Amino acid sequence: MIDYDKKVEYLYNKQSGRCASCGRHLVVSDKKELAHKIKASKYNYKTYGEKVINHRFNLALTHSGKCNDMVNMSRAAHPVETEALIFKIREDIIINT
Repeated sequence: MIDYDKKVEYLYNKQSGRCASCGRHLVVSDKKELAHKIKASKYNYKTYGEKVINHRFNLALTHSGKCNDMVNMSRAAHPVETEALIFKIREDIIINT
């Protein structure tokens, strides 16, 4: 739970308190979610590993529901962006290990 809270706080500050999808402010009463840019699916966990899928670069803080869904990057629709993000995450993991 502490790791989750740290990620939420990091993303809230990084995003200046705004939803990564719609840009509206995230207020205390809003239901907030950690959205994965590269979907947290069984296939992706197996392919990229837990460290990549749950890395802070792959997460965004959003309102629940529709805003969360809009953050997901489909590898088929965004192959270059997805590969660039995976490369950036793996590089960060190596540097900080």
